[in-house]
This record gives sequence, C-alpha cells and structure tokens, in this order.
Amino acid sequence: MTTFKRLSARDTRFINTKNTYAEPLNLFYEYAEMLTKKAGKVKVRSNKAKDYRDYLVRFIIFYEDFFHDTIAIDNLLTSNSLQKFEKVYHLDGFKAFNQQSHNFYSATISCFKSFLTARTDLAESISDEILNIELSELSSIQEDSITTSKSPKAKPNRTLPTVKGQAFPRDINEAIQAKKNSKWLCELNPTHKTFVSQTDGKPFVEAHHLIPMAVQDNFEFSLDFADNIVSLCPNCHRLVHHADKQTRKSAIITLYETRKHLYPKYEIEVNQRLILSYYGILDN
Repeated sequence: MTTFKRLSARDTRFINTKNTYAEPLNLFYEYAEMLTKKAGKVKVRSNKAKDYRDYLVRFIIFYEDFFHDTIAIDNLLTSNSLQKFEKVYHLDGFKAFNQQSHNFYSATISCFKSFLTARTDLAESISDEILNIELSELSSIQEDSITTSKSPKAKPNRTLPTVKGQAFPRDINEAIQAKKNSKWLCELNPTHKTFVSQTDGKPFVEAHHLIPMAVQDNFEFSLDFADNIVSLCPNCHRLVHHADKQTRKSAIITLYETRKHLYPKYEIEVNQRLILSYYGILDN
C-alpha cells in the first residue's frame, strides 16, 4: 500500500509550490470563498477556502511525487489537471488517508470540479439559451422521424462559437425527444401550468441538461442525450440556476433520482454528490 504523509504548510516545498502556482491558486481560493459565503456559513473570510487552496497544493505535490510529472502553471485550472488529481485520489490507500484528513482531499476535488464548471458555464449557458430559442421556433415537429441516441455516443468537440467563447454543440433532436418523453410537462412539478406555444400548440417547457454541458470535458462520452435533458417550466428552469442553495439542492436531487438508473447505459458515471458539485453545492 502506498504511504502518504501530510505536508505542513510551513514546509519549504509546500511554500515553493504555493508560490509557483500563486496566480491560479488565488483564483481558485476566491471561488471557494465565494461558495462559502453563498452557503451562508460566514460573513467574513473563512479558513475553509484557504484549506481548499492548501489541499490543492498538496495534490500538486503528490502528483509530482507519485507520477514523476509536473503540471504547467497555465494548465492548472483545467480538466486535464482534474484528471491528474483524480489519479492521485484513486491510488491505493489514498481514500483512507483522506478520511484521516477529515475528508478535505475529497472536498477539495468537489470544489475544484465546481470551479471548473463555473469557468466554462457562461458560454454553455448561452448555447442552452440558443437551443431553447431554436426549439421555440419549430412550427412542426415530426416526432416519428426523430433520431436520438440510446447508447453511448462520441464526445463532441467544442466548436460552437458564442460571444463568451466556444461551447459544445447541442443536437436539437435530443431536446425534442426529451420534451416528448415528459409529455411537455414540467418534470420538477407536472402541475405547473405554462402557456401554449403558438408554434407547435404544445405547453411551453424548456430543455435543461441535468449534467451540465459545461462539464463535458470530464466525461469520455457525450452528455447530449435525451435522458440527460429535463423539461422544465420557465420558472423551475430559473429556480435550478438561481434559487437559494437548499431549494436548488432539493430540485436537483429530485430530478437526478428520477433518471439516475439511465446513465450507466450511456457509460456516464455520476452520483448525487458529484452532480451537486457541478451546481456549486458542496458538502459542508
């Protein structure tokens, strides 16, 4: 079994590593601090954000030691680095070491995933808006002719231009199928009434990728499939994005529980804790 040793924040190597990656680490720290404040736990700067930053430094050092490789400063805040940290986390004995460290390593990974999602979310949110506009403009939907995926499909390239950078393209047929599956009802609360769309004569609902397209880089296969797309009334769609933490958490769990059994057939590994982290909701 691999032996792990806690590295003190006063250790020379820790200090040197922290200084080397100071700029990206500070960006991560500011994000972690913002999450802590949004959680309503503190009104001033807390030690939790500092702890997340310091444990990320330790991940960098562990990766260098056990895999004899380095992480470029410009690449620290990328999904590639996340994959490297997860390689450390899955080393034999590390999970026990994490428990001895009060689960701060796993909490840091969750926070880092949330951070990466937030960095790419704006461009992806614009793409989601474009998708829903395109859906609202369809005057006739030939349901029987829709072709969608029922098995893992290739991960798309980020090629869709937006004013905030490139995003992953969406297949409108997958969104149409998702609405068809929901019978054009809000999946968070089917009793919610919406207006009838003038273009297709159906109740107006919007498409939302439950596992956000912003985290597509974290997965080997595409997240753009009907079973990952929920139909929501406009109010509930905004709720998922903008409500208080507990309301959003409850809504996301409700939606996840209805479809968690579907993800394995698309070779998507996800759990409740992970999906909440993508929405900036971390275990406290």
